[in-house]
Amino acid sequence: MPAPLSFLTLELTSKVKDPIDVPDIIKSTILTRIKKSSNNADNRVQYLYDVNETLWKPRQLVTQDAVNHHGLSNELLSTKDSIAGLKIKNYIVYWANVYTFRILQLSKVKFYNHRFIFLNNLLNVIGEDGTKSMNTWAKTVSKVEGLNIDDEILKNPNNKAICLTIVFDYIAQKFIQLYGFDINKHYDLVAAVQYNSALKAKEKKSLKVHKVMSNDFIEIKKLIDSGHDVKGIKKQYFEKHRYSP
Repeated sequence: MPAPLSFLTLELTSKVKDPIDVPDIIKSTILTRIKKSSNNADNRVQYLYDVNETLWKPRQLVTQDAVNHHGLSNELLSTKDSIAGLKIKNYIVYWANVYTFRILQLSKVKFYNHRFIFLNNLLNVIGEDGTKSMNTWAKTVSKVEGLNIDDEILKNPNNKAICLTIVFDYIAQKFIQLYGFDINKHYDLVAAVQYNSALKAKEKKSLKVHKVMSNDFIEIKKLIDSGHDVKGIKKQYFEKHRYSP
C-alpha cells in the first residue's frame, strides 16, 4: 500500500508577489484520508479524515490584508512554534502555486516533491479549466453534484482543505470515465505521472505538464482496455521512469 493520501492547505503572511522574497507560513491544515466501507446499497467507499491544523510563528510580520483575511494577528502567532522541521511524508493533494516548493523549502519544511498532486493540473487533464480558483471550483462542483453546500462555508479560509476534497472527488469520477481507473486507489500512479511530466516539461520548455500527463494517462487507458491490471501497469511505469514511491 502507498503512503496515506493527505490534503494540504497553507496560509501565508502575505500574497506571493516576489519569487525572491516569498512569504512565511502562518497556518497549515492537513486532512489525511481514512477509508471506511459504506453500508449503502451501491457499496461505495466513504472516507473519514484525521485533521491536523496548526498555527506557526512566522519570521516576517503578517500584513494587514492577511490579518483581515485569516483573523490571525502577529501577537497571537508570536507565541507559537516555528514550522521549521515539520515533516510531510504522505502523498499530498494541493492547489498549485508556482512558488509552493520554494515556500516550503525556505520555511525548512521536509517534504517529498514527487508525492505532490496538483489539482490545477488534473483539472486540465480532464478537459476542465485549471486556471479558475479553488473556491470557484468547489462551488461549481457543489452545485453540479447536488451537495448543496452554502457558498459562505466554501468561502471561509478555514475550509480550504474541504474544498480540496470536493474537487478531488469530482476529478476522481471523471478519471474513471476518461482513463479507466480510480485515483482514490492509485493516487501514487497519479503522483508519478505528474512528477515525470514535470521533469519532461522542465527539460523541454515548449511542453505543458498537463499535456504530457494526458498523453501518459491515454497510454495507461489503452493498456487497461487491452486487459492489463492497473497494479501491473503501475509497477511497470515506476520501473520505466525510475520512480520510487
